[in-house]
Amino acid sequence: MHIALVGDLKHGRTVHSLSQLLLLYKKISFTLISPKELKMPVEIVEKLKEAGHSVIETDEMESGLNDNDTIYLTRIQEERFRTRLEADVYRGRFRLNQAIYTRNCQPNTVIMHPLPRDSREEANELDSDLNQHPNLAIFRQTDNGVLIRMALFALVLDVANKVDESTIDVNWYTGGRFD
Repeated sequence: MHIALVGDLKHGRTVHSLSQLLLLYKKISFTLISPKELKMPVEIVEKLKEAGHSVIETDEMESGLNDNDTIYLTRIQEERFRTRLEADVYRGRFRLNQAIYTRNCQPNTVIMHPLPRDSREEANELDSDLNQHPNLAIFRQTDNGVLIRMALFALVLDVANKVDESTIDVNWYTGGRFD
């Protein structure tokens, strides 16, 4: 598996926890794409390397997207900067749209985002022209997030044995991806 983590990797809790989870797997290639000032913390990069994963760090968005199975984009977290002007320096530099995807990604590259995405014109790290793209997973992510929270509540409230009474089939699985 080859995954590109893109955007504010310094402040992004989701990319930090995802990296910790992926330590449990073998032979993943990571491409960490961010401005130098917003790089993934050194201790996380070192853990990935110690676990036997390949790690490439770059500030070149388009070339960093080549040969990835998954792109996990994050927003520039304005709240982590002292002023909006400081955050604006990075806004829009790591933007994914249909043209960039088509030029640099494999046809089946999955696009993920921890949400919320910043859809303001000056930011827009994940362009709305990708909303209908079959490999955009953000809507499935939100649906699955609801199900995970429901499962956790069922376990905490000790009603997990009643869940089967309310299950329905999912209609979004695309089996062709891994065939």
